[in-house]
Amino acid sequence: MRFRTRNKPRLMPDVTPLVDVVFLLLIFFMITTTFVQAPGLKVDLPGSKHRDAEQEKKEITVTITAEGEYRFGAELVPFDDLENRLLNQSRRDPEYQVIIRADSQTPHRFVVRLMDAAKSVGLNRMAIATVPESSGGAGKTPNQ
Repeated sequence: MRFRTRNKPRLMPDVTPLVDVVFLLLIFFMITTTFVQAPGLKVDLPGSKHRDAEQEKKEITVTITAEGEYRFGAELVPFDDLENRLLNQSRRDPEYQVIIRADSQTPHRFVVRLMDAAKSVGLNRMAIATVPESSGGAGKTPNQ
């Protein structure tokens, strides 16, 4: 006697709604995410063989262009005004570190002038921003 085998339909969960929800969430996050590029001046920094250590949060960034113009943050300022701003920061907290971002073509006198001004107002912690040689050296800007 032969028995008939019954093909019972296998029950499988429908994943179509799950896929729809995942794609909707993906599209939502792609649309609502904002990508912000930090404003700044592109300068050609000199190379360095050492990688930067983790930076302090208390820092003042001063950028010096190849033409010798000073920028406090992103704002172009005359040197006398820069000295006053450094003095104000020093009065608030003398532990601030001055990060000097000088173009590799900047004459050294502009860097030394800034270092002298920072030292004269009591800001003794200074660092010169560089890019590691392994990342291509000159022509690159650091991610600061």
